[in-house]
Amino acid sequence: MKLAKTVKNAELRVMNFSAWSFCTQHSALIIRLSLALFLLVFAARPATAQTEPLRKTDLIRYLSGGSMTTTQIAQLVQRSCVSFNPTTRDRQNLLALGADTMVLNRIDDCLQARRVAAAAASAAPPPTTPAATPRRPVSRPPSRPVVTPTPPPFDPDPVPARLVAVPMLRRVQAVVGGTANVRVALKRGVTAVSGARLVLRGSGKVAGPGAGDAEAETDARGIAEFRFPAGGSAGTARLTIETLTGDPLSEVAGVELTTVLPATPPGPPPAPRPAPDRTGFVQGTGQRGRAGEAASVPLVFEVRDSAGRAMPGLTVGLAVMNGKLAGEPTVVTTDSNGQVSLHLTFGERAGQPTVVTGSVGTIVRQAMLYPGPAAPQQLVVLLDGNAVTGQVVLSKTRTSVFRIFSRDSFGNSVPVVGLKATAGDPRIVKITEVSADSLGGVITITAGKSGMTNLMIQGSGLRQDFSAMVR
Repeated sequence: MKLAKTVKNAELRVMNFSAWSFCTQHSALIIRLSLALFLLVFAARPATAQTEPLRKTDLIRYLSGGSMTTTQIAQLVQRSCVSFNPTTRDRQNLLALGADTMVLNRIDDCLQARRVAAAAASAAPPPTTPAATPRRPVSRPPSRPVVTPTPPPFDPDPVPARLVAVPMLRRVQAVVGGTANVRVALKRGVTAVSGARLVLRGSGKVAGPGAGDAEAETDARGIAEFRFPAGGSAGTARLTIETLTGDPLSEVAGVELTTVLPATPPGPPPAPRPAPDRTGFVQGTGQRGRAGEAASVPLVFEVRDSAGRAMPGLTVGLAVMNGKLAGEPTVVTTDSNGQVSLHLTFGERAGQPTVVTGSVGTIVRQAMLYPGPAAPQQLVVLLDGNAVTGQVVLSKTRTSVFRIFSRDSFGNSVPVVGLKATAGDPRIVKITEVSADSLGGVITITAGKSGMTNLMIQGSGLRQDFSAMVR
C-alpha cells in the first residue's frame, strides 16, 4: 500500500515539472518577440522624435542632409540637448554647414541648464543622520561636602617687589656732533619709583675722551632722562643702566645707541617730469562710428606733472592701427595747456578697434575707438554655399535654403534689414520661410511643378533678381 502511494506521488511531481518547463519556454519566446518588435520601432523613429542627447555626427547629418530646416534643427536641440561641448572649431564647422545663431544659442542654453542642474545637485544638503539612541542615565555617587581651605598665616615681613628699569626705547639713534637722549622708567613691581639716582654705563665712551657716564634722577613718574654728547664718529654702542643708591636691579637693562653722520644738505629741486597718473588721453576715447568716416569728437592727449601743472613744449609720439590721423603725424608738441588735439578717421575693418597710441618718454597710453560697418552696398545670395546671380536651378526633390548677406563697400558684413522674397508664379516656386538673424537672413523655397519663373530678393534697401528654373 505504501509502495503504490509513493509511485503515485512521483508521477505527480513529473507532471508538475513538465508543465513548469513548458510555461518557462513559452515566456522566453514571448520576451524575445517583444524585444525584437521594440528594437524595430526604435530604429525606425524619425529625427524629430529624438530623445537622447544629439551627438556631433547627428548635427552634421541633419545640417548637410537638407531634409530639415535650421529652425527644426534648433527645436530638436532644444528638446534633446547635445552630448558634447562644442569647441570654437566645432562652431565654425557647424556655421559652414548652414547652422545659424538660433541653433548655436539652443546648444548654449541646454549646456547652461545642464551645468545649473549639476550645481544644484552638488549643493543639496547632506542626508541627516538618525538621532542617536538616548543613553541610560549614569548614577553618580553623592557629592562630598565642600571644605573651605584655611588661609595661610600672616607674614609680617613679606618679600619686596622687584626693582626693574625699563628703557622707553631699546634702540636709540643720534647724529654725530649732536646730543643723544635716552629715557628710562624705574618701577618696583607696578609702582613708579621717584627720586632714584641712575647711571648710564658706557655713555662716557660715546661722549669722547675724558667724559664720564651720564647720570639722571627719576621724576614723579619714575622716568629718568639721560642727555649727553653723541661723539665724533659713527658707530653702535651697548649701554647699561645701574642705580647709584646700592639697591640693585633685578635684571640687567640695556640700550643700543647708534650714531650716524649728518645728512648732506639738499640740492636744487629736480626739474618737473610728466606724471604717469596725470598723462594720457582725456577726451575722445571709446567713440563709435562707421568704417571710413571721421570721428565726431577729436582726441585730446594731455601731459601734466605730479603737482597737476600743464607741461607745454613736450614731444608726444603717435601711432595708429585701423585708422588715420589728419595730416598723418608721427610726432607732435604739446601746446600752452600741455595738450595735443588729434582728428581721426576710422579704418576700413569693422569690428576691429581703432587704436591710437601716444607716448611721452617711458609713459605709453592708448585710446580705443570702435568702427562699425558702413552703409550696405551689396546683397550676397548663397545657395548650397555658392554665390548665385542671374539664374538658379531648383530641384523638386528637396527644399532649397538661400543664405542672404549684406556687405558695405569695404566688404564688412552689415545686418540684413527688411528681408523679403517674391516669386512670379507660386505654382512653380513657393516661398515657405523668410527669417533673419545676426549672421544674415534665410529664405526657404519649395519647388512646385517644372517650369521657369522670376524670383526677387530684397533686403537692407538692396535688390537681387533671378530667373528660377524647376526641373
